Amino acid sequence: MKNILIIGATGNVGSKVVRSLIKRKRSIKAAVRNFKKAEKLGLDDVDLVEFDYQKSETFKNAFNDVDKVLFIAPPLDSNAFNLLKPAIDFAIKKKTKHIVVLSALGVDVSDEIPLRKIELYVKSSGIPYTFVRPNSYMQNFTIGFLSQGVLENGVIRLPAGNGKTSFIDARDIAEVIATILTEKGHSNKEYNLTGPEALDHNEIASKLSDSLDKDVIYQDISEEDLRETLETQGVPEDKIEFMLSLYRPVKGGFTGTLTNDVERIIGRKPFFFDQFIRDFVERTMPSISNS
Repeated sequence: MKNILIIGATGNVGSKVVRSLIKRKRSIKAAVRNFKKAEKLGLDDVDLVEFDYQKSETFKNAFNDVDKVLFIAPPLDSNAFNLLKPAIDFAIKKKTKHIVVLSALGVDVSDEIPLRKIELYVKSSGIPYTFVRPNSYMQNFTIGFLSQGVLENGVIRLPAGNGKTSFIDARDIAEVIATILTEKGHSNKEYNLTGPEALDHNEIASKLSDSLDKDVIYQDISEEDLRETLETQGVPEDKIEFMLSLYRPVKGGFTGTLTNDVERIIGRKPFFFDQFIRDFVERTMPSISNS
């Protein structure tokens, strides 16, 4: 049996895809840059291979004896297309049988969006593909870029207005990808993944307050306020612009769409935010969950 290569195997979604494939008893190559991080995540019982998009010398061993690959771009990278293109070219050269790309909901509105460029390039290769386009992750509030504000300061500061978003649990994204990689019928498909409800950030703050046993509030700030905050944190200008671009459609009311693609693929409804935050508390804050 040939291997399934998971690029970005220590990330939020990638690590969950690996674990799902392990449960399915599939032969996996987990491509990582940091072996220590992989071991901390419990990925030391799979075939770990060094991989770096910027080091072409790591491609050969990673893609050896592989017939399916999951490409995950680094988050908030405006240079994602140029970064991934050499590795995609290598996969094409190796005649990979199936390429799955973790993309994002709404990228198909413009061919100039970096992740859309990746989609179009893979599509033009002639290799069977699947594009997985999830909405914003629920995990952003607990382990992602918003987690420090939420868990330490009890505040969500974003230029999102009152716009609603159909947030999705990364566990559901991973199950969708694992299913695509192990079952037939998903070639040359594009899936738009959402959670089961659309919530604004005031509603998210209320749910976090109830579950975390602390006050969490949402502050609707200007783009300039967010820019200043990110600049003080040393975030590069291109990533700041990318971040700002993410919240314009939220504020404009374009991110609340709901689809049933998750349920169609994995046979159950995606997790509600209430379930997600309960599970997070039970795993990481037992003193709260037992109170």
